[in-house]
Amino acid sequence: MRLMMCIGGLLALMALAGTGQADEGRAAERAAERAAEEPPALESDRDLLILGDPYCPYSCDPAGGTEGYMVDLVRAIFEPQGYTVSYRMERWSHALRLTEQGHADLLAVVGQGRGREGLLFPALPQGRSQKGVASLRARQLHLHTAEELAVYRVAIARGYLFGPPLDGYIETHENDPDRIALVSGFGAQLTAQSLRLLEDGTVDLVLDDMHVLDGAARRLGLVERLAFQPLDGAVQDVFVGVSRLTPEARDLVRQLEEGIAALRADGRLARILGRYGLSDWETARPGNRPATGPSGPT
Repeated sequence: MRLMMCIGGLLALMALAGTGQADEGRAAERAAERAAEEPPALESDRDLLILGDPYCPYSCDPAGGTEGYMVDLVRAIFEPQGYTVSYRMERWSHALRLTEQGHADLLAVVGQGRGREGLLFPALPQGRSQKGVASLRARQLHLHTAEELAVYRVAIARGYLFGPPLDGYIETHENDPDRIALVSGFGAQLTAQSLRLLEDGTVDLVLDDMHVLDGAARRLGLVERLAFQPLDGAVQDVFVGVSRLTPEARDLVRQLEEGIAALRADGRLARILGRYGLSDWETARPGNRPATGPSGPT
């Protein structure tokens, strides 16, 4: 009798197990049907790495609470498309080399010109850089052109391009210590070092982007002691460059072009720039149109 009860119990368990397996099979079939009706999930390898030399407000040191408006633009354009965007700071020459070699996808604050053959550029720029000089306010200097720099000793960041006609002047006189003091450093430290040379009288002027000079002077508490003068014609478009070796390079360029237009149209560009006290470069005065040739602080 006990044997018959055991056999009966075993058969009941087998029946239950079969029922559970059937239910699991039907659930799996329903899940497969739903998956077929839904759009495919975004690829998990859609990671973008953007490099930048700290050059605030374009690309900033995140330790200061902001990444820079160009990095913000990249996030606003690509993250809604399913990309994961990472930002890393590097010394400029290293950042350029890594991007051109395909170890990074994007490079912030770069101008078109010589030495940029490893990058692709969107048709629409991601910024406009006005170059100018800082001087001690007490000197009351009034400069307007690159040629007028010749009678002063100027601190200039080593390895950067400033666009015509400044690059020509620098190339001609970079080995003349009475005219040019080449300064090496990393990001904000480089600009701070240049302004300290100005403060102690080692140089007469510091040449750089006007936004960068203003921000560095504010951080150092030097605004009241300095005067800033933009240089005529020294205005160039700057871009987020795309590595030619990135598999999706041309598609990334297209998305940058379409993305910046969309951000401008719906007001997000103005809001992003507003966080940094900036306005849209396309609304600049007519005289602040870009010069042709190499551009940017690079």
